[in-house]
Amino acid sequence: MVSACAPNNPSCRRESFQDILQNYLETDVTNILAGDFNCVDSIPLDTLAHSQGISTSLGSPELQTCVRAFAMADQWRVNNPSTKVYTWSNKVGSCASRLDRIFVSKDLSVLKQECTFFPYSNHKVLCADIDIDVSGMHCESTMEWKLNTSVLGERGYKEKIQPLIQDCSTLIEAFDNPLIWWDNFKQRVKAVSIAFCTRRKRNNDQEIECLKDQSEFADSGQEVGKLKDKLRKLQDEKLEGMAVRARCSKDLQDKKCTAYIFDRIRKRRNKNNVSSVRNSKGDLVEEDEEILEVYRAFYQKLYTKHEGSPDGLQWLLTNSYLDSSQLSSGD
Repeated sequence: MVSACAPNNPSCRRESFQDILQNYLETDVTNILAGDFNCVDSIPLDTLAHSQGISTSLGSPELQTCVRAFAMADQWRVNNPSTKVYTWSNKVGSCASRLDRIFVSKDLSVLKQECTFFPYSNHKVLCADIDIDVSGMHCESTMEWKLNTSVLGERGYKEKIQPLIQDCSTLIEAFDNPLIWWDNFKQRVKAVSIAFCTRRKRNNDQEIECLKDQSEFADSGQEVGKLKDKLRKLQDEKLEGMAVRARCSKDLQDKKCTAYIFDRIRKRRNKNNVSSVRNSKGDLVEEDEEILEVYRAFYQKLYTKHEGSPDGLQWLLTNSYLDSSQLSSGD
């Protein structure tokens, strides 16, 4: 799967399609190429209110050559050879183009493809249902669940959870062990929370689709702006929920002893190895046996008991920071 955003400059766009794009595609696997290509295949079909000499078409031949070389096609145009749909438009809607496309390998089947309103850009979003053989692919699921705490401040959630808490608080004495009561309480909170969040998501999705439909048929730019603000707020909530789930998934993954963790441990152990050391003569030794001998000799000398002489003790007291005149014989 390759996501592309072609340059606005026609000459750079041609160069990217000729020399760069092919480096990200493979001849021996199935390819899906999608993005903003900043050019159109057909000015009459793919543009609105553009002149015939517009540079929007520049780069399209190079793109089509690359697409055909990797056995891909714009399946939407194949299935809709004369339909006019635009994925980009200016603010007032007087100028529009079909700049965004999805190219798939010819052995794939596109079940559905549609163009939806997007509040963060003047480009629309392309959504496609592609039939991909997932046999043999391993999908790991986790049973760990975490509550999205942002719902705690919502009135609808409070109305559901407060009676539950009151009911559970009256049942503590009915359980032999408080831990069993606590597990039961958490399970009931989980069930109510999942039901509330599922219903909330369904309502938000319906409202988003309704706002998208209204934006498609809005008469004025001011009305479109108001609808965009409402839609952006709902999309922000949806994206925030996705970010929370992504963080939870990452935290769970970091707890596992994956190949990445073992590789980090192996590299850290390699750094802990002593590759060279200087002996008592100041010579650098690098052989393992010689390094071990240097360490053995150092610690043997360090912990070997030596008989001290009176002259040596006097020298130590005289040259130390201690004032020997203040020391008694007992000290």
